[in-house]
Parts: sequence; C-alpha cells; structure tokens
Amino acid sequence: MNDFSEKRSFYRMAVNGPVKFRVNGDSAVSTGSVLNLSSSGLLIASEQEVPVNSSMTVQITPTQAITPPLTAQVEVVRNEPDSSVGNRIACRIIKLLADDEAGPGFP
Repeated sequence: MNDFSEKRSFYRMAVNGPVKFRVNGDSAVSTGSVLNLSSSGLLIASEQEVPVNSSMTVQITPTQAITPPLTAQVEVVRNEPDSSVGNRIACRIIKLLADDEAGPGFP
C-alpha cells in the first residue's frame, strides 16, 4: 500500500541538465545544473553562492534541439551549502522571458 500524498502545490520533476544564470546587477554569467523543476520554481546546484532574495535571470537549455530554452526571471528563496555540489539554490519563478529579454551572455 502506498500512503504517499503529494503536499506541494506543484509537482516537481527531477531534471539533470545545464543552466546559465546571472544575478541581476552583475555582468558575469554563472553555470550550474538544474536538479528539479516545477511550474513555480526550480532547484539549481552551483559552485556560485547566491544570497536569498536575489533576483536572477536563468536559462535552461535542453539537450534536445527540438525543445527551446526556458528563460525566466527568478527570485532566490533559499541557498544551502552542499559538499557534493557546492550550493543548492532554490528559486521561485517570477516571469518567463522571451529570448531577447535575457540580456547579454545568453544566446
């Protein structure tokens, strides 16, 4: 018998793929891996530490060219150090962006 009951508002999909991100106000683009994704947020693993409440632009490029990149404006809600990946950065999606809204450093 499975007594599991999903308590989240949105189901999280396990993902393992590259992500680029830039903290708003910075010029440098950082990289990491997406660990999971839902309709309202994502979890990123990166060596880069990002302060809570930071606003960032993120771009997830799928490995298959038939799927376009996902580009979004996000807010960091949690940043936890993790010895295996550096940092786990939990983000809330604020707004999906068109490719031309991502800014420099994003294709």
